[in-house]
Amino acid sequence: MQRIYFGTDGVRGPYGGPTVNEAFFARLGLAVARWLSSRGSAPGKVVIGRDTRDSGEALARAFGLGVTRGGLAAVSLGVVPTPAVSRATTLGRAVLGAAVTASHNPAADNGIKFFGPDGAKLTDAEQQAVLESGGPSLCSVHAAEDEPGLAVDEAVGDY
Repeated sequence: MQRIYFGTDGVRGPYGGPTVNEAFFARLGLAVARWLSSRGSAPGKVVIGRDTRDSGEALARAFGLGVTRGGLAAVSLGVVPTPAVSRATTLGRAVLGAAVTASHNPAADNGIKFFGPDGAKLTDAEQQAVLESGGPSLCSVHAAEDEPGLAVDEAVGDY
């Protein structure tokens, strides 16, 4: 039986649960990079924004780790509204945008949603392709002690 990760608007759930944790977000970042590379989008950059939830910084960093391990550049937008991620994706000519947010869900929850280079949310079929690129277990990713941090994009002011 295949596990469902994506709901109607990205991945969401309680922080620290089986899906919304640093290990899964790192594996998801690697799966995204593999999917994008298979579509000819490498090299390229992925912009990552987040909301103010306590878990946001750690989850964004973990996702960025997976993205960079997959050969793409991960660029942090910092704390921005979700529409700013969509806009930064198109303005910055990124191959993908990721918003670490659970929107209106409880504060203990978090999640992630993706935007294509046109600023539109990924389709269900595209999200499924991301999961398939990650393999059966969305292969394991572990941070090294000297792992670089996310680059910071100061251009979000254009939003």
